[in-house]
Amino acid sequence: MRATTIMLVVVLTPILVSCQAVAVPSVEVKPEILIEPAPGSYLCTSHDGVPQILLEEATVTLGVCDEDVGDLKTGDQCLILSGRITNYDSEGWIATLWAEGFDVSGATVAGTQESALIPRQLGLDAPYQETVAFLMHLNAPQEVRTIRLYAHSFSYADFQPGPPSTPLPQSEITRIVFSREWLIVNDADPDPGTVDITFPASWLEEPPDIPEGEETVELAVPTRLLMDHNTSDNPDEITVTFPSRYFDGL
Repeated sequence: MRATTIMLVVVLTPILVSCQAVAVPSVEVKPEILIEPAPGSYLCTSHDGVPQILLEEATVTLGVCDEDVGDLKTGDQCLILSGRITNYDSEGWIATLWAEGFDVSGATVAGTQESALIPRQLGLDAPYQETVAFLMHLNAPQEVRTIRLYAHSFSYADFQPGPPSTPLPQSEITRIVFSREWLIVNDADPDPGTVDITFPASWLEEPPDIPEGEETVELAVPTRLLMDHNTSDNPDEITVTFPSRYFDGL
């Protein structure tokens, strides 16, 4: 991922439409939502400063989902962020986009609901110098005042298998056995392809007590990977999002 975000601000007005509609005869004007960066700005650059993904245009509307998307269910109100990008990464092949919504205090209150190559990111075929359209859904709390858009460009080589690796020693693997029922109840991501859980850090040393006969699920991952993916600010907790296939027995 060779990206550094550059942000400007443009004022766009959300309108009331369905998730699939392009235009409607009458619209209901909503409070202004800022989108960062402005059309004509690059969403990311390479590490050596070369511009990569250009935001050509962007529009935010308020609509109703006509299918389940992430945390959103059919019929839920949603924010729809759509537009076009051009990939100027000379090795570009695929782009991922995601957005965050912020309230007036700067707190994050909304996010992209799609999941493609990476959870909560929209994946697009975006070869070098091609302009492609995008559309993503965000949850729609009333307090959203700013939407910030991000992107990464990937080359074809990023998805090719690397040389065979030496298996990690068991001392570098963390294994945690969860109650299957506990895991299902506490999974914060309804996407069946991913598991988003928070559990006590003490479970790394002392596994949780599980009643005899209860179904179990084992998470076995490299310890470094687990720690790198921990997003919790609480040192007593671990919060991670991993593909469901990482959980044996789920």
